[in-house]
Amino acid sequence: AALVACSALFSAAETAITSIGRTKARALRKSRDARDRAVVALVDDRDATVTALLVGNNVVNIGAASLATALGMEASREGGAVIAAVAMTFVILVFGEIIPKTLAAENPSKAARALSPLVAAVRIVAKPAVAVFSRANDIFARVLSRAFPGDASRLTEDELRLMMDAGKRDGALGESEHRLLARAVDFATRTVREIMT
Repeated sequence: AALVACSALFSAAETAITSIGRTKARALRKSRDARDRAVVALVDDRDATVTALLVGNNVVNIGAASLATALGMEASREGGAVIAAVAMTFVILVFGEIIPKTLAAENPSKAARALSPLVAAVRIVAKPAVAVFSRANDIFARVLSRAFPGDASRLTEDELRLMMDAGKRDGALGESEHRLLARAVDFATRTVREIMT
């Protein structure tokens, strides 16, 4: 039960951290609250944070599955391991992944604030593993980017307007800042003929 609880905490923390967008992080940066600053530190180094959480989650999930399989084999020689593995897979998926991620996605800021001390501790403990996996990820990403070169992603006008609206809604942009950016986008999309007349 303790391993499944750890899995749930890791899953919730991962979803909370990855759900905090740039505009929300910008608003949290303005806060004087220590928990908000802790969340910002985790979000600013999102790759290392998520890698540490994935390492921790995989360790506890493998541990829970192995323990359940061993107990199943001990309890029943015929089919005990299979039954235990299927049951533990269900428990981990429902209680260690789906439910915690759903709850964290509903209010990521609140979940991130509550779990930030745990996540900071996990990052310290998992630092050597994070370094190894981050390096491996960088190597594979470089190889894949050479093998499958893609177009540079560009922001469309609609995406820019959505971001501006989200920034205003989240409090990262004030009314005057939002209005100024909207005018700049409107001006940029006008043709020379419209400006001259």
